[in-house]
Amino acid sequence: MPKKLSRFLFIPLLVIVLFSACSNTQTQKQSFSFTPENPKPGDKITVSYIADSTLLSSADSIRMFVYTYNTDIIDASSFKMVKNGSVWNADFTAADSAYGMLIKFVSGQSEDVNSGKSYVIKLNDANNKILPGAELGLAYARSNWGFAPGLDRDKERAFSEMKKLLGEYPAMKDKFLGDYLTVAYDFKKDGADSLIAVELSAVENKPSLTKDELVTLAKNYKRINNKEKADKYTAMLKEKYPGAEYLSDLAYREFSDENNFDKKLQMLKQYEKEFPNGDNLEDMYTDLTVTLRNAGDYKKAVQFFNENSSKIEPYYFYYTAEKMINDKKDIHEAEKLLNLGIERGKAELQKSTVKKPKTYTEGDWLESRKADLAMNLYSLGKLEYNNGKLKEALPKLEKAVELTKGDYSQQPVNEVYVQALYDDGQYDKDMAVLSEFIGNGDGTEMMSDLLKKAYIKKNGSDKGYDEYIKKYNDMAKEKMLASLKKEMINMPAPQFKLKDVDGKDISLTDYKGKTVVVDFWATWCGPCKRSFPGMKSLIEKYAQNQNVKFLFVDTFERVDNKKQNAVDYLKSSGYPFHVLLDENNQVSQEYKVSGIPTKFIVDKTGNIRFKSVGFAGNNDALVDEVSAMISMIN
Repeated sequence: MPKKLSRFLFIPLLVIVLFSACSNTQTQKQSFSFTPENPKPGDKITVSYIADSTLLSSADSIRMFVYTYNTDIIDASSFKMVKNGSVWNADFTAADSAYGMLIKFVSGQSEDVNSGKSYVIKLNDANNKILPGAELGLAYARSNWGFAPGLDRDKERAFSEMKKLLGEYPAMKDKFLGDYLTVAYDFKKDGADSLIAVELSAVENKPSLTKDELVTLAKNYKRINNKEKADKYTAMLKEKYPGAEYLSDLAYREFSDENNFDKKLQMLKQYEKEFPNGDNLEDMYTDLTVTLRNAGDYKKAVQFFNENSSKIEPYYFYYTAEKMINDKKDIHEAEKLLNLGIERGKAELQKSTVKKPKTYTEGDWLESRKADLAMNLYSLGKLEYNNGKLKEALPKLEKAVELTKGDYSQQPVNEVYVQALYDDGQYDKDMAVLSEFIGNGDGTEMMSDLLKKAYIKKNGSDKGYDEYIKKYNDMAKEKMLASLKKEMINMPAPQFKLKDVDGKDISLTDYKGKTVVVDFWATWCGPCKRSFPGMKSLIEKYAQNQNVKFLFVDTFERVDNKKQNAVDYLKSSGYPFHVLLDENNQVSQEYKVSGIPTKFIVDKTGNIRFKSVGFAGNNDALVDEVSAMISMIN
């Protein structure tokens, strides 16, 4: 996922699409089609999508996300689709430099990524034959960047397809050799080093070498630990093409390996001289701020921010100031830093100077910049609120909520804001805001408690409160059920065998004929642990139902003795969980777990029917949601 929006996760839905890899006819099932039949670079392309037979069938709005590629992703964009009868339509113009596009369809937080295949449009040449680059670029996407449009990562397939296609289309080797060797290296297939060496030897024998060929030689000889040749071609690159991107990447790698701040700063200044427009500059400034933050050198950090504010992403003002506040160090300086972050965030929102990641659409990028500004406003507002400056805090907190509302709602921001409204005596407004949060399904236990307090303050007693809150809880439940119907999937659950904390082998097949809730978690994961009271309630709720079982897969741990770590946690917490140990993170990889907690609801036939990522902060809502999932598949 994209860098900042990785916290906004979607659940893939299932629609099947078939396409020919080698012919010039791209056969698609009825749910997805496009015109013209053989699109070419520069053509206007109209996409038609019939959602009736898909899990987006009840969507009242759909956006089409288009990821354009050649040798790599070029750009991402999104388009609002228009419904005509049962067909959703949208059009776009293929870039002149494009080989093809990967497409997904999104409604709210649900997305159709064609069962991990993405939807594919391959562009054609003048003879209506699919461009070889369309096939090669798609193969590379499987290993490198295809996660954004929902393409499952498959390094083995990427390697075999690229090897086969380059054999069929040798004229494409100059353009795709670097990508092919990257895939070979990443796949780590037996003999990869030998394969890379053979390919590099063929390049070396050319009478003259282009910049790209020198980069390929330098980069890949370094990969296979041939230092002599790597140094040779790096030196040639420096002499002929001193501004080459690969050289800037080398400089950045050396910078990243250095731990001393002053040395890193010198390396940054040298980098700026050699590569004034280098792609790594933003990351280098970020690295320096994080280095100072993590070292607790706040005085130097604030000085660095002040001297380089226009070169640092707004998020890191908040990130550093928040740690200063939590550490109770230099609070006055943290306040100044947040004010600077707010100025920087506003400027970035008006006109972005930070480079947009290629996998971000303009909409993604706008939401990311809004969130960066919001977090600075929130942190300063919270600081002022905690220091008794309620009137100063409220406008900042309100703006932060406005910037992060909807699909990007931020629970901590919302909670501080509604508490501040209550403390300011704005009971009517607080009740309205709280009711909206709860009715939209964004409520938390804290909000439910606060709404009752505000209701009593306004009305003098809790008379009528149960009827009042029931309306909003019913709205949230109705919305949850409608969302779950859209998010229901049906795909085989990867089979696994793991040892539990008692050393017993446990297989998913042991529970055939039962509904199984598989919860991926870790002892260091705050949201995981905050969800455990709800999971405990679920275990108690289904204690007498032998057809529902719960497995807690401990994964992504960062300690040496993972078993003892899990045992110690269970003893200290007292949770009655059946914990399995995914010590090599193999099962989490097979289930494509990208963040924790992640829960999978597996039905009696061994198929995944729901995937739930994260924890919204309300254990009562968690119990209702998982219970509804279980009921819907039984």
